[in-house]
Amino acid sequence: MQFKDVKQMRKSTLRRLLLRETFPLELELHRLDCLGSHGSLEYYDFLREQVEELQRKPEIKPPLLTGKDLIKLGMKPGPAMGALLNEFARNNLPMN
Repeated sequence: MQFKDVKQMRKSTLRRLLLRETFPLELELHRLDCLGSHGSLEYYDFLREQVEELQRKPEIKPPLLTGKDLIKLGMKPGPAMGALLNEFARNNLPMN
């Protein structure tokens, strides 16, 4: 299980773990495994705190325009595409 490494994970990796559809079940299985073996809930408690913190953060919305969209419209990848996508970001439009 990945849970032994959660305190060393990058924030983006930890976020993906917390947002997995199966995470609540995985977390409960981890809790039961810990109680049945060593009894320490250190990582479980850490993950519960991270879930609560994530729930307080604003939702990340998908971008209105991506590089894939521009390619479909015939634009070639390169500096011009990057500049256009950066312009969307500067104008506070949702973007990844």
